[in-house]
Amino acid sequence: MAETIEKVNPQGVVVEQAPLKDAQLHGEVVGYTPDGKLASRARFVEGRLHGDVYLYDEDQRVIQHSQYRDGLLNGKTALYESGTQLADISYKDGKREGLFQSYDVVGQVASRVPHVADRPHGEALYFYPGGGIARRAAYATGLLHGEMRDYDEDGALLASTVYVQGKRQGALTKYHPNGKVKELAMYKDDKPDGAPRLYDEQGAPQAAPGAAAAAPPPKRSMLSKWIEG
Repeated sequence: MAETIEKVNPQGVVVEQAPLKDAQLHGEVVGYTPDGKLASRARFVEGRLHGDVYLYDEDQRVIQHSQYRDGLLNGKTALYESGTQLADISYKDGKREGLFQSYDVVGQVASRVPHVADRPHGEALYFYPGGGIARRAAYATGLLHGEMRDYDEDGALLASTVYVQGKRQGALTKYHPNGKVKELAMYKDDKPDGAPRLYDEQGAPQAAPGAAAAAPPPKRSMLSKWIEG
């Protein structure tokens, strides 16, 4: 037999209304703040979250909208603050699966990070407020794996480096605004491997403070250029 129970706080205000079927939550459960404002709405089927869940702020604006299936997050989850969306997250069977997209305070896309089995996996993009790409990064099963590139707001390449299973490997290259190499540093297992080499805007070697003049950039094989950028 179906019934609806109410929870009342010491001040006599209803703080929750919950329908029951065979002693299990079944239907829309509604929660209220101590002063009687709507705080949440969630749909249950036979005791499990199943359907849309909404959370509200003190001004009755949605701060979270999630979709559930059989008690697990499944589908889209959207996060908000003061009416502005902060993130859009895809879930499958309780794990992040698909695109995680975040937004800045004016609603523009700030990042796009694909997920597989609850971990970042694939090419991730991060954006400047104006919409230009600030960073490209590659992930594999939750770890940085592949080339990472940073750009200035005009789209010029600032730096590039390569990660292998979460560790920086090979060359970290920084660039002058004209595209010439500014600094070249080698890494092994995420640790510096030798002193960095510095260059001026014409490509001439520069001496680091207290060091001898830097040697020209070493010639690299086609394979190393492909791996390191």
